[in-house]
Amino acid sequence: MLRVQPQYVHAKCLHAWLGLEGISMSHSQGEQEKHATDVEWNIAESSLQTFDEVLARGSNIDALLGRAYFYELKQDYAKALGELNQVIIMRSLY
Repeated sequence: MLRVQPQYVHAKCLHAWLGLEGISMSHSQGEQEKHATDVEWNIAESSLQTFDEVLARGSNIDALLGRAYFYELKQDYAKALGELNQVIIMRSLY
């Protein structure tokens, strides 16, 4: 889909979420495997950048949730909660 419409927001968010999947799998398999490789974190950082690009174009709950999940994986819970608060505010407006 992104080859045909590279700016399609839903496809960009889905692609970014898939980039986080490798981190979440290795993160949850046990204490010894909790630290993902640098390559996986590079992919996750790319996902975060994609979420930022989507949000620069306007409000998007999927991108906010993706950023919250990224920060949760990084164990930066204050930033994760900040993103979730934005989701709550956005949902209350609709």
